[in-house]
Amino acid sequence: MNKRIIWIDNIRAIACFLVVLLHVSAYHLYQIKDVSSISWNIANTIQSFTRVCVPLFFMISGYAFMRDKHVKNKNILKIVANLCLYTVIYFVYVYFYRDSVISKVPLKEAVLSVFSKPIFFHLWFFYQILMCYVFFIFISLKNVDYKKVILAASVIFLFFNAKTSSYTSMLFGTGWHGIFALNDDLPFYLVYAALGAAIGQAELNTKYKNIYLYIFVTLSLVTAYITYLISNDKGRLAQSFYFYSSFLVMLSSLSLFMYIKCFDYAVTGKLTGLIAATSLPIYGFHPLIIELLITNGLRMNNVIMDTVLVTMFSFLLSFGIGLTIRRFDRKAIFS
Repeated sequence: MNKRIIWIDNIRAIACFLVVLLHVSAYHLYQIKDVSSISWNIANTIQSFTRVCVPLFFMISGYAFMRDKHVKNKNILKIVANLCLYTVIYFVYVYFYRDSVISKVPLKEAVLSVFSKPIFFHLWFFYQILMCYVFFIFISLKNVDYKKVILAASVIFLFFNAKTSSYTSMLFGTGWHGIFALNDDLPFYLVYAALGAAIGQAELNTKYKNIYLYIFVTLSLVTAYITYLISNDKGRLAQSFYFYSSFLVMLSSLSLFMYIKCFDYAVTGKLTGLIAATSLPIYGFHPLIIELLITNGLRMNNVIMDTVLVTMFSFLLSFGIGLTIRRFDRKAIFS
């Protein structure tokens, strides 16, 4: 049995909780015209702090597979198996129990539609991580100075990024559509993986850990403030600075990753390992729980109370489902 790496468990457990919190708080963001400015900005601030969750997942995958460990067939088959499982679960829900576009077409046509796009919003991650695994077969990152990788990542996220237009438009009144601009998100996820591989094998000076935390908090607040300014001006949610390919989100993710790596103990004791070990079912099931709460009118207008209660309920229930699956999933395919 492989010995678990404490800081990896910490990152995975924290990322699991943050992704649930992100999806819960998103409910209030799209009601910008129906809620008070204070309530909307609470949700906006929560979103800004939680956008690091998905980059953290890519970073720990990079640490696992871009160093000495090679991607094996079982690693790819595990992602495919989980993608198939959750596609079936959410297809049944969307087609038979939800009033949606897909539910109004013939069953055969609805089934074929899952090959053109994910049946539910969060399943995009399985497609992207699967493609990353394929690239990991060809890409290796060993003994590279993590500072050089951070510098290279910064250049890519700023100058090779089509979404840099959000920055240049706001600061200089003109968009950035350079010939080198990348319009697909996959290269940025691979860069996150490279950052995870480089920083993961580096010896960080723990005396700077609080600085990493301060940087994360500051950048998250800056993201929230800019998003507020642009959204308030447009009268609708402007998500440009939330994107995972956003330069601010990259720096925030990098800072939090480095901060957590400085801890040599499990943040929630033995529970951390269990949460980390059930990260797939937590990710897979929590959107369905949130969706059912919405469709049954169980969300509240009080942003703080709603976010706290729904996040805890969704996280704990999906965690419980994960523990149940883990009991029967002896080969750890779905957990």
